[in-house]
Amino acid sequence: MFLHSHCIPIFLYIGKGNFDGDMQTNRSNERRFQNLIGLFLTIGVASLPLGAWGERLRVCGPLLGHEVLWWLAVAVLLFYVLRVEQRPLSSIGLRGLDLSDILVAVLAGILMVIGTRVIFSDVLLRFHLQINAREFNIWMSGPF
Repeated sequence: MFLHSHCIPIFLYIGKGNFDGDMQTNRSNERRFQNLIGLFLTIGVASLPLGAWGERLRVCGPLLGHEVLWWLAVAVLLFYVLRVEQRPLSSIGLRGLDLSDILVAVLAGILMVIGTRVIFSDVLLRFHLQINAREFNIWMSGPF
């Protein structure tokens, strides 16, 4: 006689079609709207010059200033996924770490250090290239 928990008599809906279909359509439209807002939020914020704006703030120094607004944007995105969309973080590709992830990260770090060492000690010498120390130091002093 009654629909689910709505406490509306079923005879009021006679001739109006599928009862649950209307509610599911509203939910899917709401979910679609939330996804579009999340998409525009993510792409729109990523298109902004947050690093330059953070540097102008001069709150935390030049190196950390580049990062502050990016971390704020990430926090807003995580909040949006968890609270507005009410989805787990695995829906955007985040998952918990396990031992294999940590081992792969340590191995990658070791290989990057070895690769850098090989490039600067062997490859540059074999091709008779020299590093301009002044330019190299200017290049390495920047945050990116």
